[in-house]
Amino acid sequence: MKNALIEISGGLTQDQGIKSFIERAIQSHLTTDFSIDDCKIYKVGMSFKACISISSRTDMVDTKKLTTYKKNILNDLSRKISFINIIFIYSNIGEKS
Repeated sequence: MKNALIEISGGLTQDQGIKSFIERAIQSHLTTDFSIDDCKIYKVGMSFKACISISSRTDMVDTKKLTTYKKNILNDLSRKISFINIIFIYSNIGEKS
């Protein structure tokens, strides 16, 4: 009951199987151009939202590449999940480690 309430109210998904499926799809499409700093997967009613914090070592983000990655990720996820939104959050753009 507690997990259902958390998910219905827009909290992080409690289903580890779905979470792993979404994370694997995301990781399989983002290449060495970007690193994933954090990935939070929320469930709001029947839909999901993935907020992905990414880093790049270049000074600019190639938004065309990200758009292509997003389409490919959504295509893979559509086999199992009908309603999902992906949001990229840019962090550490152009920082050298």
